[in-house]
Amino acid sequence: MKRKILGFLLLLLAVSAHAQKQRFFNLTVEDVTIDSLLPHFTYAIPIGENYADSVYQLEIRYPEFLDMSSADIARYNALSGAPLPTLPEIQQQMVVERKKGILEFSLVPIVERNGKKQFLVSFMIALTSKPRNARQVRANRAASTVSTQLYAAHSVLSSGKWAKIRVPANGIYNLTADVVRRAGFSDLSKVRIYGYGGNLQNEKISSAYLKEFDDLKEVPSCLIGGKRLFYGRGPVSWDSNTAVVRTRNHYSDYGYYFITESTEAPLTIDADAFLASVYPTADDYHSLHEVENYSWFPGGRRFFENTPIPLGKSQTYTFKNETKATNRTFAIGVSAGKGRTTVQVEVNGAKKDELKLYTGEFDFGAEVERIYTLAGQNDVDSIKITTLSGGPARLDYVSMTYDKPRSAPNLAEGTFPVPEYVHNITNQDLHSHTPVDLVIIIPTSQKLLKQAQRLATFHEQHDGMKVRIVPADEIFNEFSSGTPDAMAYRRYMKMLYDRAKTEAEIPKSLLLFGDCVWDNRMVTPECRHLNADDYLLAYESNNSFSLTDCYINDGWYTLMDEGEGVNQSNIDKEDIGVGRFPVTTVTDAQTVVDKTINYATDKNAGDWQNVIMFMGDDGNNNLHMKDVNETAETIMTAYPNYLVKKVMWDAYTRIGTSTGFTYPEVSSVIKQQQAQGALIMDYAGHGSEIQISHEAVLRITDFQNFTNAHLPLWITASCDIMPFDGTIATIGEEAMLNKKGGSVAFWGTTRTVYASYNKHINTAFLKHVLSFKEG
Repeated sequence: MKRKILGFLLLLLAVSAHAQKQRFFNLTVEDVTIDSLLPHFTYAIPIGENYADSVYQLEIRYPEFLDMSSADIARYNALSGAPLPTLPEIQQQMVVERKKGILEFSLVPIVERNGKKQFLVSFMIALTSKPRNARQVRANRAASTVSTQLYAAHSVLSSGKWAKIRVPANGIYNLTADVVRRAGFSDLSKVRIYGYGGNLQNEKISSAYLKEFDDLKEVPSCLIGGKRLFYGRGPVSWDSNTAVVRTRNHYSDYGYYFITESTEAPLTIDADAFLASVYPTADDYHSLHEVENYSWFPGGRRFFENTPIPLGKSQTYTFKNETKATNRTFAIGVSAGKGRTTVQVEVNGAKKDELKLYTGEFDFGAEVERIYTLAGQNDVDSIKITTLSGGPARLDYVSMTYDKPRSAPNLAEGTFPVPEYVHNITNQDLHSHTPVDLVIIIPTSQKLLKQAQRLATFHEQHDGMKVRIVPADEIFNEFSSGTPDAMAYRRYMKMLYDRAKTEAEIPKSLLLFGDCVWDNRMVTPECRHLNADDYLLAYESNNSFSLTDCYINDGWYTLMDEGEGVNQSNIDKEDIGVGRFPVTTVTDAQTVVDKTINYATDKNAGDWQNVIMFMGDDGNNNLHMKDVNETAETIMTAYPNYLVKKVMWDAYTRIGTSTGFTYPEVSSVIKQQQAQGALIMDYAGHGSEIQISHEAVLRITDFQNFTNAHLPLWITASCDIMPFDGTIATIGEEAMLNKKGGSVAFWGTTRTVYASYNKHINTAFLKHVLSFKEG
């Protein structure tokens, strides 16, 4: 997911205050190597909690240079060839991690001086800081204090009798006596409505937003003509009256509210005030046709209409001009699968664009969006889509934006839809929670509760941790108005994070104790048979086509600081450790809990825990073997007490068969080590959900059938080994769910990745894991 260039990364562990102001660096050959990427030197300087009180500037001093070789110059010209500065430009940014500022800077250590291209090999970084004005400092301190005051001490759901209702779209609804009776209440006049419906929540952490939507606030209603009217929000919203593209909540097809009966009078307003508050809204300026029940690729948050538009066929969509608007705007999104597709668009019988859709090597589909303006008054507007070549095409959406709203509703005489009663809920009070070390979120069904409790009890007794188990639906109830929304998980964690008064109190870990699928609403044919209550949500990218650009990111749930959530590849820093048990059944949950407890208690301790095996695939001009060997050498130097073993494919005999090539000796060596046990099994090379390397050195059935008591951590710097948000079995998941062996944990990729990034991430991750003296 994170596509920024990963160069040589140095982590600042502990430096004195003086060293933070100036520090010398000597770069090694590896630091300035030009391979498939330009070298980047990156460094992080801890600033502390009061980072916002000053402005910081970095400067290079006392630089020393080394002439580049002709080979290095050729590689540079092939990669870039751009004119070089006489001194590297410093790129710096302030990031926040666990409430403390970190000044990150990076530079490309390549210059041109006196007509010579050179590497920067030694230099000093000088840090100077200038205090902000006193008013700004006071404002920063005040903002920090406010973050602890965003949350109610208790939820309104903590007492009383409550029921959940839902609505499918934005609009005025009539709460009827029948709905109230089904919820177990007797007097409609005493029923109060709470919540804010199903619009997708703001994914950027904002104190103002968190305060506005904290817990549940009462919804005003209007009593008129024997009706109890309120405005409900569904899963689709528009940013403004003139917006041409909607925002959809891809986690839910409904917006949810809560009702309760109280001795206190409900919040009501008169008809004029009610109408003024709900008309006109942005919905009154829009019409939308959208059916979401198809996905080109098992990933991402965008869905399409399952009905295909094959080659030579057409589909027409019509909109009644209810507003009698003379100026309208059509917006359309059309998609197609692999290859090239051409689509003709006609608006009101007039031919417009021929839309060209192309897919790249790693794409399963593509989409083109267009906007058309219409003038003049038509009673009905139509848009026709014809597939001219390739195909089939599939519609994403068609929307119409009008320059004036629909007529105001007649509150007294009009007929309005009735919200749907869902079920009653038990009292809950997540808002009373204080920070803990580990939060375990379990699916709504609570089938996995007993196993989660086993794990929680173990960590409390064995590790002295404070642990809390929270069902997903309870989080939704208090942090997203009962509507499934991944932001609710994050908002709950944010509340605990903000309530921590010291760094020691900040939650350390989040465990998502449940599997997920990319199709959170389970609307596609692949997922319709699943029960959403047995799964947790998946945070998916907007890209829904590409093996390389689409992603799932559980780390998003741990972005806790102000402004975070929308710059994941650059500025945002994860503040809490996160992991997932990809389980839906009690049996699988028991397996991973058993493995965790046995591993943590050293039930099968032995010499095997000192072994690290590195495995390198052939192909790509030996790139994978070269990369993993360099990683192995780095680990051997940094941690000489470990027994490092290397298995490089080209050191063994490759056997040709009628179905392809194999490395039977490699398979045997790896399986033997797996049986004996190892601390870490680390693989770099080609892969997929069902096999490791093109030669299928290991297949998914091997991971399902391993019988080893000594469980390693498996690391795969490879493609597509564990897309756990899919519906098919994967190597990564099967290794964890194998009750007789496999792995204790699996760290790998969910999509197609690039070898150059793999190497740096693999090395950095290993260094981090091995740096722990215990555990």
